[in-house]
Amino acid sequence: MSSPDRSPASTPGSTPASPPASTGTQAGRATDIAAPAASPAQQFWYLSGIGSWFAAFGIQAVTFPWITAFLLNESPLRIGMAQASLWLPLLLFLLVGGAVADRYDLRRIMIVLHAAALVPPAVVALLEGAGVLTFWPIIAYGLTMGTIMAFLQPARDGLLARIAGGRIQRMVLMTIALQYGPQLCGTLAAGLTGLVGLIPVLGIQVAILAFGVLSAVMLHPAPPEPGQREAPLRAIGNGLRLVAGHATIRTVVAMGAFVGFFYVGGFLAILPVLVRDAYGSAEQFAAFYAVWATGSVIMMAAIIRFGPLSHPGRALLLSILGSSGCMLIASFAPPTAWMFALMLVWGGIAGISASMSRTVVQQLAPPRERARVLATFQLGFMGSVPVGAFLGGWLTDLAGPGHAMWAAPIAVLPLALWVLAGRRVWAYRPDPEK
Repeated sequence: MSSPDRSPASTPGSTPASPPASTGTQAGRATDIAAPAASPAQQFWYLSGIGSWFAAFGIQAVTFPWITAFLLNESPLRIGMAQASLWLPLLLFLLVGGAVADRYDLRRIMIVLHAAALVPPAVVALLEGAGVLTFWPIIAYGLTMGTIMAFLQPARDGLLARIAGGRIQRMVLMTIALQYGPQLCGTLAAGLTGLVGLIPVLGIQVAILAFGVLSAVMLHPAPPEPGQREAPLRAIGNGLRLVAGHATIRTVVAMGAFVGFFYVGGFLAILPVLVRDAYGSAEQFAAFYAVWATGSVIMMAAIIRFGPLSHPGRALLLSILGSSGCMLIASFAPPTAWMFALMLVWGGIAGISASMSRTVVQQLAPPRERARVLATFQLGFMGSVPVGAFLGGWLTDLAGPGHAMWAAPIAVLPLALWVLAGRRVWAYRPDPEK
């Protein structure tokens, strides 16, 4: 959290369906120019919109795999396909969303997308009420919500600098808290699905999203800023060249892609099947996920409270190794009490990897190119998630969830040796002046 112009992020290896940070050039440009902060009322509505979105997303993080794994009792391959459908649009459209956010009124974009997000859960509730809910409407839900996220996140992040003025770091820390806290609350609410049914929980999700529409309406207009803007394709190419030419950033981007492929993809596709087969309860899955999210919240709060780590690169590599250890232990389906403890530790470790990967990239990226470098980092992470989820589902279908979880502990060894051989990430210490 040491960079004063950090943009809020989803988390590689943290909340499995948590969304990514902005890729537009506007966010990166605005953070370098101090401006008067918006009024407290505008800050309240901006933060309320973030809180409502992630509370609804916390519900989705439980109900979406619950529908495929428990309600529809789909195969592991189809569960992986469904999870990939949420992430694939982010890979395809996130950079387009950044370009749109650079060229149109941000408030208008947010109003339209928050309103559009009401439709998918409402349709799923109607289909469930009619008794005709099947697999393919769930795929349509995932593709639609993923597309909305791809365009909403850059607009929201582009507005952050205007809302915060010169107090970027304070606003970013508040947005991080409003990602993890409400998401945990949404996860706990979704834990009622097995008790009260799917339709009431989806109704709660729609009501929360409706409050997000109100929050966006209450914001002031935010037209695009004047000036020349780099063509999107050129910006993408320059970002790729910057990352390829910087050994430390290049390594961290590769580590983020590893996390997205093995941990996020595996978490999304393999864990629901493991819980269904070994613990047999949808409520148990919601409880495990809530404890995992609690671990992430605790770790993020500790990092914010006690300050940045002196060696973020070492913390990143150790957290990746630790997550592999957690997956190895989980593959044996330990007793319930031990599984709860494991999920708490696993969530805390994921909180470290989520914050440290972005911290290193934020600190090393040149200020004027920070947005495009972060965009490349996000693409490396998100591009690997749908592939990892699909292959994780296929491997689970082939060998079972326990054996499928061994893939990450095996693959992490060559990754660790490669990172240590390069030495740059392990030895990296941030500039105290940044």
